[in-house]
Amino acid sequence: MAESGVLDGKVLVEVLLPADGRVYSLRLPCALRVDAAADLAARLVASRASGVFSYSGGADLARRDGSPAGQLLPPGELVGSLVARGVLVDGSPLVLV
Repeated sequence: MAESGVLDGKVLVEVLLPADGRVYSLRLPCALRVDAAADLAARLVASRASGVFSYSGGADLARRDGSPAGQLLPPGELVGSLVARGVLVDGSPLVLV
């Protein structure tokens, strides 16, 4: 899959963790639903930000740009579907909530 800058079926996103103010670059598989991708992102960020953030479930991903900023990504939709519609592209700025 080489559309919209997607490499090997994954899209590169920049995820802000409000707990520490840092942005983490993550590749999310296009075959995952957004709720599973949010869970994966939270687990990855927790492993990189130990001592600052621990994850016990229930994460969401929201946009940091666009209109409206802060809008949650639809949890039941495939990441690849959002890529196909241009909602997510490589470098999309998201926030973990």
